[in-house]
Amino acid sequence: MDDNSQTKSDKKDALRIARLVKDGRYFETYLPHDVYAELRGLTTTRHSMNKRKKSIIHTITAVLDEYFPEFGTVFKHPFAGKASMHLLKVCPIPKFILELGEEGVLKEIKKAVKKTVGRKKAAQLVTAVKTSVGVDYGEYAACFKIQQLMEELELLTKQLESLETEMEKALKKTEVSEYLLSISGMGVVSLAMCLGELGNPLRFEDARQMSRLAGYNLIEDSSEKIRVEHVYQSGAEKICEVCCIRFHLLWWQTIRNCDSSTIS
Repeated sequence: MDDNSQTKSDKKDALRIARLVKDGRYFETYLPHDVYAELRGLTTTRHSMNKRKKSIIHTITAVLDEYFPEFGTVFKHPFAGKASMHLLKVCPIPKFILELGEEGVLKEIKKAVKKTVGRKKAAQLVTAVKTSVGVDYGEYAACFKIQQLMEELELLTKQLESLETEMEKALKKTEVSEYLLSISGMGVVSLAMCLGELGNPLRFEDARQMSRLAGYNLIEDSSEKIRVEHVYQSGAEKICEVCCIRFHLLWWQTIRNCDSSTIS
């Protein structure tokens, strides 16, 4: 900068920082306190737990694709139903399903659910096993791996439920949650993520300040004859994520509630 050189040194960095501070060209870091600090901590914990949960699901899916790829054709949502989750814990590999037989599989299904799934689903599973193209080696190790991962997945699911309960309790301590939760499409988790990043929203003087923090402020690119305005999306990651999800949800609900004749 001053010596017209691209060299970098600690002395030059210190001088540059000192000049920026002298000119007031810096932002003060906001550190939330009280309940907003709790919300930020809970949000960060939930993010890491969800990341681990997705990783477990991907790992189980990879093992199933190798040993029993047809499992997903019998159970469309294997990690959402009680019957499929139970079978993944008991007999996720074709070898062990054949050992149980149709009656054995039906008994295992009945341990998890009473009415929704029955003999028809058990028959479909056994039929799929007989025509499976999965590999037939290392089955005991694969079964053990899935069972261990399923136990961890169930534990994470319970922990996430407990965490979201804590989020709800923390939100009730804020002075704005009652009003913000009345917004269509805004839930406990979404609001907790927003307030965890924003802090107390009453500290802002204008709504546009929150838009800038989220990275959704309107900016202009112009030259002599061209003037373009667009949204510059680059801000707090978690707020951006919530805004994007809420927008698509509200858009989908609006389209769903409209008549097809009114959609151009």
